[in-house]
Amino acid sequence: MSPLGEVSRDVWIVGAMLAAGLASAWLARLHEGSPWQTSCHRLFFLCLVTVAGLTVVALHLGPGLWIASGATLSVMVITATGDFSSAAES
Repeated sequence: MSPLGEVSRDVWIVGAMLAAGLASAWLARLHEGSPWQTSCHRLFFLCLVTVAGLTVVALHLGPGLWIASGATLSVMVITATGDFSSAAES
């Protein structure tokens, strides 16, 4: 059996949801001030709630999954709220 076949289906689902959460945070920052801003913010908040719920559920799925979910949740919040433009202007 290939190494990819040995990975649990739950791990793939969690990984896809975490990747979607990080992508939504990036899109929310990328489209700031554009006509897509509202849609990207709605997507981000939907993913934020999903990743938060996933973090709670991941506690029961297996060791280590909740750490990745919690870290993704933290990175999403920092990405959405951080002011990175002031550092570039200095």
